Amino acid sequence: MAQAMQAVEAAGRIVKPACPRCGWSNTRLSYTHTMVDTMLQVFAIRAFRCRSCGKRFRAFRRFKG
Repeated sequence: MAQAMQAVEAAGRIVKPACPRCGWSNTRLSYTHTMVDTMLQVFAIRAFRCRSCGKRFRAFRRFKG
């Protein structure tokens, strides 16, 4: 159930993905570390980091519709 939770940033436009490890939606965009991260940004796949458990993961960057 926690994985279904999604938070919206203060601007109300960007939907934050839930962490695959702990399920919380307390995530932020992570810095681009590798060339793979740079190439995936073209397809709107961004690196996120969970503020609760610290896991870094990639997910689609979605905008509220």
